[in-house]
Amino acid sequence: SLSMVSSPLASATRLVSPVTSINGSGREFSGMQDQSEEELRSTERAFRFAGFSAFNTIRATRRFCALFCHSARGLVLAALLGPGLLASGSAHSATKTVLVLGDSLTWGSNYFSKAQSRLAASGTFDTVVVDGWWSRRIGGIISTTYSGNNTYKKLVSSGLRPTAVIVALGTNDVFFMSKRREYAALIRELMTTIGNIPVVWVNVHRVDTPSNVNRSRLFNTTLERTLAEYPLASIFDWSGLAKQNPAVMAWDKIHHSAYGYEVRTKTYLDLATVLSQRVVSLTTTTTSAVPTTVPATTVPVTSVAP
Repeated sequence: SLSMVSSPLASATRLVSPVTSINGSGREFSGMQDQSEEELRSTERAFRFAGFSAFNTIRATRRFCALFCHSARGLVLAALLGPGLLASGSAHSATKTVLVLGDSLTWGSNYFSKAQSRLAASGTFDTVVVDGWWSRRIGGIISTTYSGNNTYKKLVSSGLRPTAVIVALGTNDVFFMSKRREYAALIRELMTTIGNIPVVWVNVHRVDTPSNVNRSRLFNTTLERTLAEYPLASIFDWSGLAKQNPAVMAWDKIHHSAYGYEVRTKTYLDLATVLSQRVVSLTTTTTSAVPTTVPATTVPVTSVAP
């Protein structure tokens, strides 16, 4: 089953956290973001990551904080990464490639907040591809451009070999479809195409009509149930984040404000860090042990104390 991971945060009423990334040359790119404790807790609750124990090692947290020692966001990531941080980076030599596969929300993140170049500059993956398009849906019998499933196949046929994927699709599907079985079939179709690599799926948040609010809720619960079938799949709860921070939404209650696209881009950066460590951990496991698959593990669902 999918699980929610939480970690204790500092008790200060307001926390100022530098958002820092490091490129291949070691140069840092920093920005300051003012976040309340509740906003940070909301970010924590948004991460749903299966396969890592959050608190069973202090060494992992210390190792991560050596890079992000001034960042409260770093503490969130350290809790998520857990023992995966203990894996040696030199143990993996294969090229790491991340694909962000999305719709107009991902396109906007790239256009307004430079998601592609910032992900590349972070150095978490050797190759970064951000592919977002207006009105794109998960799959089904539609043209390649508007089908996430067909777009993935086209990218692979062109030579791309993702080792991790961030999926940000479903917002347009809830407009056209309303049944759980339809959502589940589309999700399974894309997950089958992607195969046995780490995936984080960003769930949906539409509040433009009462019908789409209900459909979004149904899609998200279906996503949770369906991805529980895939040990390497996880969910980022964008809907929960947007409810806690409605300023991310634009006037149409579907797309994002300029601020929202910045938040989404930073979310992609955070998720890429997590996925990079998962890829390293999986590579280390499969090269040092006989089994070729990683057994599914779960972390008990926890909640943040009020």
